[in-house]
Amino acid sequence: MRLSKTLVITSAVIGLVASGFYADVQAKPRKLPKTTQKVVKVQIAKTYNDIDKMIDYGNYAAADRLLNNLLKKNPNDISARSLYIISLVKQDKFDVAQSQLNKYLPKFSKNANLHYAQGVLLVKRQASSDMEYREKSEELLKRAQNEFNTALIINPRYYQTYNALGVIELNTGNWNKARQYFGRALEVDPNYATAIDNLGTVDYLQGNHDLAQKRFMKAISLNPNSSTAYFHLAQVYDKKSGYSKALDALDHSLRIKGNSSVAYNLRGEILKKQGNEVAAIESFKKSIALKPENTKPYVNLAKIYERRFDNELAIASLKSALAVNPAQYSVKLKVGELSLLKGDYNESLKYYSSLVGVEGYNADALKGMANAYFAQVRDTASKSVIANKKELQTAYNNIEKALQANPNDLDLYLAKLKMAKLTNKEKATQETLDKIVKAPVRGLNDLLAKGDAYYAMNKYQEAKKTFEKSVVFAESLDDYLYVAEILTYDKFYPSAKDVLRKALIVDPTNEEAVHNLNYIMNMERQSESLYKDAKFFQKKDKNRVFAREYALKALDYNPTNYDAALLSAKLCEKQKHYVEAIDAYKVVAGLEIKPRKIKKMNKKIIKLEKKLAKIDKRYMKKENKEFKKCQDRSTLSL
Repeated sequence: MRLSKTLVITSAVIGLVASGFYADVQAKPRKLPKTTQKVVKVQIAKTYNDIDKMIDYGNYAAADRLLNNLLKKNPNDISARSLYIISLVKQDKFDVAQSQLNKYLPKFSKNANLHYAQGVLLVKRQASSDMEYREKSEELLKRAQNEFNTALIINPRYYQTYNALGVIELNTGNWNKARQYFGRALEVDPNYATAIDNLGTVDYLQGNHDLAQKRFMKAISLNPNSSTAYFHLAQVYDKKSGYSKALDALDHSLRIKGNSSVAYNLRGEILKKQGNEVAAIESFKKSIALKPENTKPYVNLAKIYERRFDNELAIASLKSALAVNPAQYSVKLKVGELSLLKGDYNESLKYYSSLVGVEGYNADALKGMANAYFAQVRDTASKSVIANKKELQTAYNNIEKALQANPNDLDLYLAKLKMAKLTNKEKATQETLDKIVKAPVRGLNDLLAKGDAYYAMNKYQEAKKTFEKSVVFAESLDDYLYVAEILTYDKFYPSAKDVLRKALIVDPTNEEAVHNLNYIMNMERQSESLYKDAKFFQKKDKNRVFAREYALKALDYNPTNYDAALLSAKLCEKQKHYVEAIDAYKVVAGLEIKPRKIKKMNKKIIKLEKKLAKIDKRYMKKENKEFKKCQDRSTLSL
């Protein structure tokens, strides 16, 4: 109960005497018998207790009707007034409540209810949609704590205030302190449903789901109108994979409080787990409509869009989440990753670079930057696309620093390898490749890093063997899906398909495996179509330029297309594009299974590399000659 017994009785008597009964006293001055006074006080106290419970249980309409009647009889009944303000706050009628508090709190500074109401209003303000308050969250919570502590000084048995202080501690991660406050509330009122519910939340967060479930069910039995307790019960069922029970609990919660953004978000998460993505998307959108600053549904929508290979929608959803809270580093990392997959390298670099130096994200950001720079150069076949070479050197230096803190991270060495190659550090490139190749294999990540390193250096035969080992090394469904994700990103489709088929043997209906396999097959079909166009231009149209262009496009869709690689290699060689020809022949050699043909391809590669070296030598000789002429001219005096 919010009011101390003395305060309830005193205020109640004042409220009653100020009504019609007061006139009767004036007309017939007499003293009420002691027994009558006692009965009146008990009845009034019971009325306020009943109203108090109505507010606690969310029966605001009934509570407000009783309070309005009391205030009509006596507008100065501060007990009724304070309960009325609490009801306003609980119904999120903040402006009206604050106006009332500004009027009455200065006059009745010893009223615990008014301090409690002010504290609850401040807590709710900082979690509202109004950015003016959200940006002052820390300040508002401190002010709220002060108000609650003042209420407890006035009334040490004010159990709702102990609960409110527990909620603040819970939201700031101080679980044990929160448990203590909720326990204090229950010492005063063992049947206070809200504190029982909140205690269950602490149990849930600490992993004791069975005890949490018991507490939530007890809270519901004490207060069947608690939308929050039903929501928390749904969370437990979700954790235990009882999805039907979870949805049933959420339906109860939403019937009581239909404008709960968090409930719709959880509903979407559960529907997604059941495979009903259409209904899940609808729930997430409803969650956003109810509270646009709730970032979770944006992230959940992005996951669905990503699974559907609609990276543009996924990125847009994640950017909406960042607009609400720019400090979500994991979301920035994901935007960088999806932008990289989409081929928007500048956007990817923008998000990755924003995380350089951020604790817990620095290494992943540097790896992402290396991948973005490397992919940008790979796709354009030119380093000239990177305008600022200083950026490359800075990225390389940052990776070197990160390796000092993480000397066993092969993925970081892979990032260094890529940056060393881009910055023409031949010695560092070879040393880093040797470091990766000779490093002990401690798990899947290390094998994949080795394969990626070979792949980055165009050593396709070695990459193929290493990736095939990773497929064998994978043991569980999660391993299969992880390896497939890496191989699909690297566009090493033969091994990716092998591991996805293994995943589908374990779980024939696994959506991620089915999606990825369909994606690979679609890429292979498009590659094959482009290869046929290239053959048409080569044979019938006799247009080698178009033929080479379409062959290269075919390889862009599927770098492991043997026929497209061979055609591209031959056309590039004839047109004296030796760098592209060498890369294409390396692909062919890596995909070839006949030793005789592999040997033939390797000879071709060596021959072209020698030819390229001669061209480079002649070019450098010519450049030096021109430079010397310019230098000689610069020494002439006018």
